[in-house]
Amino acid sequence: IKLSTSGPDHYFGVYRHPEKEFSQSIDALVYEPSRIAEHNRADATFLAMGIPASLLHRDRPEAGIHINIDIGLMVSRNLCEITGLALSGYLASRLLLLEPRSDGEAVAQAEQVLTDAEKFCQKIETRFRETAPNLWDKTPESERGMLEQTIKSLREQWGIRFDELLSWICQNASDRHKTKIISPVQSYVLTLLPLCLLLVLREGRGFDSSLTIGLNMGKEADKTGILVGIWAGAIYGWQGIPELWRSGLVNGKEIRLRGEGLFSGRFPKEAKDIYEMELGLTTKEFEVGKKYFPKPSTKFTRPTP
Repeated sequence: IKLSTSGPDHYFGVYRHPEKEFSQSIDALVYEPSRIAEHNRADATFLAMGIPASLLHRDRPEAGIHINIDIGLMVSRNLCEITGLALSGYLASRLLLLEPRSDGEAVAQAEQVLTDAEKFCQKIETRFRETAPNLWDKTPESERGMLEQTIKSLREQWGIRFDELLSWICQNASDRHKTKIISPVQSYVLTLLPLCLLLVLREGRGFDSSLTIGLNMGKEADKTGILVGIWAGAIYGWQGIPELWRSGLVNGKEIRLRGEGLFSGRFPKEAKDIYEMELGLTTKEFEVGKKYFPKPSTKFTRPTP
């Protein structure tokens, strides 16, 4: 609400247009905090929400799992969505343990990461069943284990060509989500999670390479960018981010403070409010974008003699 009334005149940045499903779930928390979430789609709306708790509790993974399931149930009742939320966070902490290969190519431990991800999905579904047995009973049998089975199939086909894997991602998601999916960057859990794993663990040759490939694929570039950025950042670290990118960050100081806070387990007192960060980003986006905005045409009319 604050962002909708502030900022550059007649300009609304990307962060001021949240998705309808996201807005409805968050608004419901304010007015009906104890209700069961209405959201019941595996549309990758909430994947990034699992990252902070997993990083904060990386030394106590069970605590991170418990918190992320609670977070997931506050905003969604969909098993695949909640499993994806928790998995996104788990992978951020898991990839911190990896080291990029000396030749600069993608990490060599991809198979083990994918195997661990399968086991983690099993664990999340078990915790989901224990925490919300009524929702588990209402979840169709065909929707149970979808993400685990997808990660397993991705691991088994890891060696095929990139374009073939992209086609497989679309077909697998279409079959399991029971809807026609024609692009791996459409907003579904079973498209974005496998795609981002592929970009970070196989196709990328560093932080900048992984992120650039993902963003250039378009569509849900904001979601792809978050997942690839977090996971590739966990592998390659701060020094792996090009200097030009680091120096150009609008909220660079705030990002660093929050990263240090996640590492230490304490939120920095001097950090800005998230509203100020988003407003600063929107303003910067407007200033940079002005040179590309279409300019109104002016027609010259010669005066009548």
